[in-house]
Amino acid sequence: MANAQASTSQVRNGTSQPQLPAVPVPPSTIAQLQSIERKATALEDALSALQQTIHYGGLPAMPTYPELLSKYSVLVSHTENLATSLAATNLRGMVIHPRVIPEDQSAFESAANNYLNRAQNLSVYAQENVSVRRLAEHMRTGQGVLDLKPVHSEVQAECAEIRDAHDSLVTRATLAVELLKEKYDWKSRVAVEQEEPEEIEWSQPQPNNDDVEMGLGSSSSEADDDEVNENLGTGVHTPDHTT
Repeated sequence: MANAQASTSQVRNGTSQPQLPAVPVPPSTIAQLQSIERKATALEDALSALQQTIHYGGLPAMPTYPELLSKYSVLVSHTENLATSLAATNLRGMVIHPRVIPEDQSAFESAANNYLNRAQNLSVYAQENVSVRRLAEHMRTGQGVLDLKPVHSEVQAECAEIRDAHDSLVTRATLAVELLKEKYDWKSRVAVEQEEPEEIEWSQPQPNNDDVEMGLGSSSSEADDDEVNENLGTGVHTPDHTT
């Protein structure tokens, strides 16, 4: 065990490097580091899940929009959690050993950025190389397309052309969708029809046959009474008087 510890401070490239003393780390800092590690692992898994969903198993097809939105929402949630944790803790000073931290703040930032940029995740680094190589295979300034090695400005100019062409395609597609919305009433096809309540018609009650007959009978009886009164007033057809 002692030999293993001593081997870490052995000669490297012909020069001997002194072993730095261990820095005591409080338990609270260790808990913070473990929490950040878990959140970083969750973020990496969410990014890998979104990448696999977009890749879709290498098939020439695209996944559904709700599936992409779900994976993207998970990625944004983990990113926000990790950013909040990093903003609440000041752990940047632990990147470099306190014995070798330069007094100048700009020198410390330069050394810390240099170390952090070299300590990238291997899977992310490999995927970045694959993406760049795949893009370079289809570019005029890519390796193998031109005999002469292109300069940096030519590569940047072609990347700008690709970006502008992509933006123009997006603009045309958005305009086409807006024109379709104006031309066709798409809301009527997706809207759900709501049943309106039936209107109640209030109709006047119609008289039945009995009421009609009763009305006719009353009118005829009134005519008969008038005739009787006239006869009684003139003394016609009375038992005491004869005409």
